[in-house]
Amino acid sequence: MDMAQTQLASAIEAGDATAQVEANKKIAELAFENAKLKQRKDATPVQQEEPVKLSDGGQLPNETPQQMPQADPMAEDWAAKIDGSEQIEL
Repeated sequence: MDMAQTQLASAIEAGDATAQVEANKKIAELAFENAKLKQRKDATPVQQEEPVKLSDGGQLPNETPQQMPQADPMAEDWAAKIDGSEQIEL
């Protein structure tokens, strides 16, 4: 925009009507583009990302558990009976 305004000032000083018209066209074009960009910027709100909601309410344990919970004895018996190649029906 500054360059087009400088060109217009030079054209006025030189008395060059054709250069004045061209500089005015360039200024109008740049002003129009700036207005379009401003309108897009104003019309498009920036969406804030919502933090991920964890199933436990976002509460993490204070300490890492030192041991795993006890397995169900029935589940242990069932797992011992299958070798992994069988089809399991639920």
